[in-house]
Amino acid sequence: MLRIARIDGYRLAQYPKEFYYKKPLGKLELLLKYSPIAFSILALFEGCDLDCSSKTGMRLNRVGVMGPPPMAPEFITENEAREVINHIFEEENIKLEPDFEINFVLSNGDSRRLVLDGFDSRLDVGYEYLGIEDPGEIDYQVRAELTGPKRTERPNILIIDPQSKSEDYQMKIKQTVESFIDSLKSEGII
Repeated sequence: MLRIARIDGYRLAQYPKEFYYKKPLGKLELLLKYSPIAFSILALFEGCDLDCSSKTGMRLNRVGVMGPPPMAPEFITENEAREVINHIFEEENIKLEPDFEINFVLSNGDSRRLVLDGFDSRLDVGYEYLGIEDPGEIDYQVRAELTGPKRTERPNILIIDPQSKSEDYQMKIKQTVESFIDSLKSEGII
């Protein structure tokens, strides 16, 4: 509560004896004031790369993960898909060379190096299963060129998207490959 006290009188007016203007902080003072905060935030972000399990204390973990990212268990691997696809092509007497490298020229003049999972250079027929192991060499431009209307002067390459691992994944891949082979037969390629 506010207390009111009576003043008897003034002899002399008194003014404040201190300087009340607060000077802004200089650059060095700002740096000293805020650098621990900035360092703490930076340490939190960088903390993900630290190996805290070592007995000697924290040390940088520079090893990283080698190889392709692990395949999610709900998708089939490239090797599982290759077994099914190669078996179907062998039934049709199409001899595919595994991991065949071609230099594919796009309509705009760019060229791309493609490593196909299987390719028959005699018939100009092949396939690529887009598993997680692939580095993404077949992008939307290459896919549009291979499957678009200009396909007559291009190699006939079947592009299969990643398949989920279900009980009938082999049947789904088999239907996709057989419809591709049927279209090649109707065009007179094989």
